[in-house]
Amino acid sequence: MPHVTVLVPTHDHAATLPFAVASVLAQSVDDLDVVIVCDGVGDDTRDAVRDLERGDRRVRHVDHPKSPRHGEPARHAVLQECRSPFVAYHGDDDLLVPWHLEHLLEAIADRDFAHPLPLFFNDGDDEPVAFPMDLSDRRWVELQPIVSNHISLTGVVHTLDAYRRLPHGWRTAPAGHPTDDWMWRQWFAQPWFRGTTAPHATTVKLPQRSRRDWESGRREDEIAGWSARMREPGFAEAWARIEDAAVRRAAVRAALESEQLGYELTQRMLRQWDVRIGEFRRRLRRRAERG
Repeated sequence: MPHVTVLVPTHDHAATLPFAVASVLAQSVDDLDVVIVCDGVGDDTRDAVRDLERGDRRVRHVDHPKSPRHGEPARHAVLQECRSPFVAYHGDDDLLVPWHLEHLLEAIADRDFAHPLPLFFNDGDDEPVAFPMDLSDRRWVELQPIVSNHISLTGVVHTLDAYRRLPHGWRTAPAGHPTDDWMWRQWFAQPWFRGTTAPHATTVKLPQRSRRDWESGRREDEIAGWSARMREPGFAEAWARIEDAAVRRAAVRAALESEQLGYELTQRMLRQWDVRIGEFRRRLRRRAERG
């Protein structure tokens, strides 16, 4: 029984799906399986899925006809049969940095639900937008139903036991309501909910909404470029610099917009930054020593 089951919903991203799944398989936590949840996929995506299954025994898929929205009932069906204690999610056009699952499993140790620091690469450049938040603070949980959803599907980890305590689990979201937000609100409404936000960004989130006019080849080039960068020796420190700059921009934004809660959090994050970077670098050294 794998320690983590990673769900990757897909419909028509044949060009980006192999890169997305490869970033899961490259995690420092390798006791996992990947379930590609096919929601009415076409022949090119089905071919990509079969190639991924042939390439790694940890990959399998479930095939469903196209649902009204994004295949939510199919996700629920997978989790009804799941036996892994932890469930993670990953988008078919995003990437996970190699230490993502290791970091999130540490964060969720005494919690039910965890996600990384939200970081969105909206414009195809190296200046992402960060949305510092902290689900371990009940004030943030209470804010979620009335603010824009910044908790992406990509990167979320939760326990299987807590999922099975929910009233419904994944179900088709109402028209016009974001699928993931509809699901997270169900979590947040539970009086027993124990969530947390990991202090680091660990996903390369490449939002489709800001790339609707991009041709498939451009999206493939972008994700291929990021995938290559992750394999470079200096990527961890380069990523830390990108994250640091994004949090500092978020602090300025919160101050200008008088977002008191956001400002308090970003200032706390910045005060702790040197400590966090020191811990991060020590972890990397330990990993290198282990080989």
